[in-house]
Amino acid sequence: MEQKHNKLIVLDFDHTVFNTTKYVEKLKEVFKKEFDIDKETFAKHRDLIKKCCVVIDFDKFIESFSYEGDLDMHHTIEQTIRENARKWVFDDVIPFMEKYRDEYDIVVETHGDKEQQEEKITHSQLPHYVDWIISTEGKDKVFDDLVEKYDETHFFDDKAKNIDAVKQKHPKVTTYFVQRPEDKPYADKTSKCNCDDFVVEGLEEVGL
Repeated sequence: MEQKHNKLIVLDFDHTVFNTTKYVEKLKEVFKKEFDIDKETFAKHRDLIKKCCVVIDFDKFIESFSYEGDLDMHHTIEQTIRENARKWVFDDVIPFMEKYRDEYDIVVETHGDKEQQEEKITHSQLPHYVDWIISTEGKDKVFDDLVEKYDETHFFDDKAKNIDAVKQKHPKVTTYFVQRPEDKPYADKTSKCNCDDFVVEGLEEVGL
């Protein structure tokens, strides 16, 4: 990514920029309609893949169903993302980015399967000035290549464990534990080291 400013904002993608709960619920509906796979079975397979592979791998998830129409299933997931991703971006995200674009470099950083995350981010249609990083490494390691380049760095994430890892390794980063009322699956797992500088329910309440 090209550095344009001396200050940086790093936004986690799932549950911070993107309503992943709505995304998963929509996939459950589509899988029931197209493949007669009920929501409970969908959730079971998704949880198993998360446990074995750390991230949701498109291909491994599809293979886990032993469904003859693998290509149909793959296409259906991609089509669901392409048709809906933009509306699953939280309403406060673009205004927040616009507010700070002239002072900060803005990066969306996500931990996950490259294919799936690339589809989700691309079709979310984020502004052209936003860079993004997809990695299967811990977020603290991703910051190794970023934080020393900037005088000021702000990090937003919905998982306290990510905030803890980044803050302990890079103390000068200002951290925000995001707990959106409509999408906060990890809110009960709070910081173990008081590493969240701020706890916020959305980006509109943040003043940098």
